[in-house]
Amino acid sequence: MPRSPSPEPATPPPGYSVLYPALDERTPLLTTPQQHQAPQHNYRATAVFHIAHHEHGGRRRVRDHRVLHVVLLLVGIGVVCGGLGFMLARAVVAVPAPPPSPSLPPPFLPPPSGSPSSPPPSASPSLPPPSASPPPPPPSASPPPPPPPSPPPSPSPPPPPPPPPPPSPSPPPPPPPPPPPPPPPPPPPPRVRQIAIIGAGPAGLTTAYHVAKLCREYSIPVSITIYERSSHLGGRGTHPITLPTGDIFDLAATTIASDSYLGAAVRALHIPTTHHPAGAPTALTSESPATFGVYDGRSWAQQSSDRFFSTWWDAPELKRLIATAQSAVHHDPAHHPLAAGTAEELFPPAIAHLNRHLLNPWTRAAHAQNLGTISALAALLAVAPPEQHITLRDSPGTLQPLWEGMVHAANATLHLDTPATALWQTNGSWHVDDSDAFDDVVLAAPASLAGLYNAPPAIDTLYTPLYTTLFLSPSRLSGHMFHGAAHIPDVVLSTPCTWEWDYLSGRSGAAGLGAPRFWSLVRVRTVIWRGQRHWLYRLTGPEKFDAGYIQALVGVGQPVAWRQDVAMDAGWALVVPREGPVSGIGGGENGEDGEDGEGGKKAKGRWYASGMEETAAGVDAAAVRGVEVAEAIVAAWRRDGAGAEAHESMGVLAVAAWGVAGGVGLLVGASLIIVLNGY
Repeated sequence: MPRSPSPEPATPPPGYSVLYPALDERTPLLTTPQQHQAPQHNYRATAVFHIAHHEHGGRRRVRDHRVLHVVLLLVGIGVVCGGLGFMLARAVVAVPAPPPSPSLPPPFLPPPSGSPSSPPPSASPSLPPPSASPPPPPPSASPPPPPPPSPPPSPSPPPPPPPPPPPSPSPPPPPPPPPPPPPPPPPPPPRVRQIAIIGAGPAGLTTAYHVAKLCREYSIPVSITIYERSSHLGGRGTHPITLPTGDIFDLAATTIASDSYLGAAVRALHIPTTHHPAGAPTALTSESPATFGVYDGRSWAQQSSDRFFSTWWDAPELKRLIATAQSAVHHDPAHHPLAAGTAEELFPPAIAHLNRHLLNPWTRAAHAQNLGTISALAALLAVAPPEQHITLRDSPGTLQPLWEGMVHAANATLHLDTPATALWQTNGSWHVDDSDAFDDVVLAAPASLAGLYNAPPAIDTLYTPLYTTLFLSPSRLSGHMFHGAAHIPDVVLSTPCTWEWDYLSGRSGAAGLGAPRFWSLVRVRTVIWRGQRHWLYRLTGPEKFDAGYIQALVGVGQPVAWRQDVAMDAGWALVVPREGPVSGIGGGENGEDGEDGEGGKKAKGRWYASGMEETAAGVDAAAVRGVEVAEAIVAAWRRDGAGAEAHESMGVLAVAAWGVAGGVGLLVGASLIIVLNGY
C-alpha cells in the first residue's frame, strides 16, 4: 500500500531556531497516525511556551528594576533628611566637642638583646683540659723486664677553684615617668543674671527674696542689688522710733497674716513668732482684754469688748464678701468686679446699716477715705480679720528682723541712703544712675513718688498726708474730750456723725474728716519708765496735732512724759474704683517690648512692683505683687535660655522631626508605587 505524501512542515515562529536550532523544517510535526498514537514530545508547543514566557519575564524584570530604582531614591532622600536633621540639631544644641585626649607616651619596652645597653650573656667558666694518657710501648720480641718498684706517688695538689664569673652589668634605670598631661581648661562660667531693685519696701524685698529662691530652684546664677533712699528697710511707711525705754516701735504694720507669703518667709527663716487667733485686736494694741469704740464727734456710735471682731464680722453676707475679697488679692485684683465700684454702692442692703458705724471707721483708719470714695475691694480688705496673724516674738513692735532676713537669704547687695534718680538703657542693658549694667531693673516704689527718670509707666495715684503722734503718759484718756464718757476704749476709731454722713461719705482726706479731729486713737502698750507705769498712745490724723490737743486728751494738769511727731506727706494712697486699665508689672510680654495695660510703652527688662497700692493696701498685699514680679522675671530668663535644658530639648526634637519626616516620606512613596503597579 503506497504511503500518502507527507504534509508540508509548519514554519517555526521567529526566534525558534535560535532557541532550539535542532528543530528545523525537516523535522516532522505529528504527520502520521502512528505519531499521533506514539507518546512523543511536542517540541513545537514547548518552544512556543518558552518564547512567550521569555517575553513576559523580560517585561517583569524591567518593571522590577524601575521599582527598585524608585525605592533606592526614596531611601536616599530619607538618609539625606536624617543627615540634615542631625546637622541642624548640632547647630541648635551647639554641643561642644569633647577635648582631645592627651597623647600618652608609648609603654616602656626593654631594649633588644643585641643592643649595647643589654647585659652580655654570662660566660661559663673554662675547665682545665684533661691530662693526656702515655702512648703504648712499641712491641718487642722478649718481654721487658719488670720495672723496678716505683715509689708511691705523692698526693697531687687540689685543682685551683674555678674563677668567679664576671659580674653581670646592672640594667639601666627606667626612664622617668612622663609628666602628667595638663588639665583641660575649665568650662566658661555660666552667665550671672544682674538685677537691680529700687525700693526696699515689702514689695521690693519680697521680689528679691523670691527671685533668689526661684533661681536656686532652676540653677540660674543671679546677683541682686537693692537701692533704698532711706536709712532703714520696710518702705516709706516704716519709721522705727526709739522709745525712752530703749525699745523700738515701728509706725508701720507689726503683724502679718500667718497664711500669707510673708508668713511663709518667717517660717522659712526660722524667726520666732507669737500666734494670735482670729478676732484678737493685736494688730492695733497689745492690751488684753482690749475694748473697741467708734466716736463720731458727738457720741459713741459703737462700743464693744475685746470680742468686737466677732460681733459683726459673723454676718453671713459680710463674711462671704470678705472671703471673696481675700481670694481676689491672689487672682488679678485690679480687674475684679469688687474693684470697679465704691464700697457704698456695692454693699448690699442687708449690711447697709453697718456702713457708717462699723465699716467706715476701718477704711478711714487704713486709707483716710470714706466708703463713698474707696473701692469695695479695698474696703473689704481693710476690715477683713485674718484667720490667724503673727508678731515677731523677740521684737513685737517691728518687722525689721524679717526684712533683714530676706535680704540675707537673697544674698543681695544693699545700698541704704542711696536714692535712684534715672534709668537708662544701652545695648540691651539697664543702668541706675551711673551704676554698672543690669539685665533687669525693678521699680518697687510708687512711680508717682519715686521721681525717677524713665520710670515704668503707671497710673498717677493720689496720696493723702498722714500725721502720727506718739506720746507717753501715766494717765488714762480723759472723758472730757469724749462728752463725759466714764471709760474710754483702748481702740478708738472715728466716723462722721449722722447729719454729716450724706455729704462727707463721698470725700477723702481732711475734707472728709468731720467733727472728730483724728482717724484713730490707740493705747498701744504699757511701758515702765523711770520706775513708773506709763501708757504709750498713738494718734493719727490728716493734720498735725498741737500740744494743747494732746494735753486735753489726757486731762488738764496730767503730765505728758514724752512725745514724738512724724509727718508723711504721702502717707496713704487713695484707692478709688478702677473701671479702666491699671498699672501692670511691665517687662513686656514674653520678654519683648510691648504695650502695657494703660497704653504706655513697656521695655524689656523693666518691671513695676508697686502697682498693688492702686488696688489694696498693706504689707501682705504688697508682697503678693512682689511674688508676681519675681515669677515673671525668672520665667523670662528661662525663656531667654538661662538653662541649658531648652537647647537640648530643641535639638532632640529637631533630630526626631527630620527622622520622622524621612521615614514617612519613604513609606508613602513605597505605598504609592505598590498601589500604582497593582501589587
